[in-house]
Amino acid sequence: MTTGPPARMPNIHDNMSYADIHFHILPGVDDGPSTMDESVALAAAAVADGTTVVVATPHVRSGYLTDVSELPDRVRELRERLAREQIGLAVRRGAELGHDMVGRLTQSELDSVAHGPPGGRWLLVETPFVVLDGEFTAATDELRDRGFGRHVAAGNRACVHRGSAAGVARQIDEPA
Repeated sequence: MTTGPPARMPNIHDNMSYADIHFHILPGVDDGPSTMDESVALAAAAVADGTTVVVATPHVRSGYLTDVSELPDRVRELRERLAREQIGLAVRRGAELGHDMVGRLTQSELDSVAHGPPGGRWLLVETPFVVLDGEFTAATDELRDRGFGRHVAAGNRACVHRGSAAGVARQIDEPA
């Protein structure tokens, strides 16, 4: 029989790291950092908080970035700068896709900002600032029909009215 104080229970947070799948870190493309220095500072803060991987998710919608072919170079530039600064944050390429862009992007362009394995690819879709209407659900239906799962971002800001909550629930419940 052992006497004395009980052994310390391990804290699951001691050896845990975090990934953030919705992170505005690319400089000068949206409402995230304006400069590369601000992006580096944001990356350093994320690492200090235990984050090891982020998905760069610039707004890809009217009024912001609409050409996803720019993203590989922008992500590469940030990765190179973080490596020079010895900031241990892995940056993956993604997007916060506006529903207005779904029909404009090719399958290849959508795939370039999607995540997951073959047969399980998904996209982060931004809700409108106003009502979840037929255009939003048509766009997310199109993504499903094109083989993508949908993760809805910032759903809390859409106006709640008859049908909005059900529309979000439908997007969550329907498989790709």
